[in-house]
Amino acid sequence: MATGRRWLIVIGVIAAILVGSGLWRRSQLIEERAHARTERGRALRELTALQQGLVTATRAAGAVEAETAVARGATVELVANAETLVVQIRVVERARDDAALAAFVANGQVGRMRECLDGINRALNEVAVGDPKGVATLVSVRASCRAVGA
Repeated sequence: MATGRRWLIVIGVIAAILVGSGLWRRSQLIEERAHARTERGRALRELTALQQGLVTATRAAGAVEAETAVARGATVELVANAETLVVQIRVVERARDDAALAAFVANGQVGRMRECLDGINRALNEVAVGDPKGVATLVSVRASCRAVGA
């Protein structure tokens, strides 16, 4: 009987140790599970924050890209306007040069025309007063008058 009791005590102690270790392990698993849930919640919150940041960054990048496209369009338009202006400036410069040349030529013509008219006027005055040099005066301005087509 004493040996049976010892076995009962040993079995009882072993059963108590096994039940105690099972309960201890169960509490550890519950703690680990709670910790895993907490970490999972934190990770999900971080993921949500990262997704929001990504959406914000994507929208900002889209806005910058749209502004860049507008700036490129404005730049192309400015370049086209500048090229048109350069062409117009060249046309105006050519017209100015032609006008300067025409003025130079016309100035020479005006001088010849004045010389012709002055000579005709002198010749008429000479004829009016009876001076015989009137014909010689007309002959002296004949080249000027022909140069201007008179």
